[in-house]
Amino acid sequence: DLHFCTQEFHDYLLEKFKWDGLDNNGFPMNGMVHAGAYVNASWNGSIARFGDGDCHNGPLTTLEVVAHEFTHGITGFGPGLIYASESGAINESMSDVFGKTLEHHVDPDNSDWDIGASFLTTQYDESFRSFIDPNSKGHPKFYKGELWNDNGGVHTNSSVGNHFFYNLVNGGQGVNEAGEPYNVVGIGMDKAAQIIFLTLTAYLQSNSDYN
Repeated sequence: DLHFCTQEFHDYLLEKFKWDGLDNNGFPMNGMVHAGAYVNASWNGSIARFGDGDCHNGPLTTLEVVAHEFTHGITGFGPGLIYASESGAINESMSDVFGKTLEHHVDPDNSDWDIGASFLTTQYDESFRSFIDPNSKGHPKFYKGELWNDNGGVHTNSSVGNHFFYNLVNGGQGVNEAGEPYNVVGIGMDKAAQIIFLTLTAYLQSNSDYN
């Protein structure tokens, strides 16, 4: 599974963004399975490690997780977003976004807008994050709004960027938490992904924040 997902992400980057490897100069996507009997995966600057899951979750070698971890590599070679506060939240959001874009690209019939649903194996656990309704997972969807973590939770405040991406792709309308009406016209996954990838590789800096 890891080899398949890594190959798909490598080829996706080449096809969609003309990007070669993690640094655009062929840096390899090295991964290790059986990192432990836990529901987690990580990137340490040179290799991605994937846990085996637990009694409710299978191995984390799915499209969304593999792309998520290797996007941390792209971020590290690119803007080097500091892994704390808002820059850390953007770092996590970038990885979530390209986890979803790869999943949609390779397996659209089974793609969704949650992080963590792809390796669930029983009904007794649930996904980690939601692009559609972050509040349902205890995460914010509005900048410094409801459920915003003032202590700088990178896996919490990342949902602001995720929800933005969902609206950019699909559109949305309503009234936001500031009482302002909005009506966003979606531009689709491919165009939205182009914007976010260009932002990641050409505009963000190490201490960039949402503002």
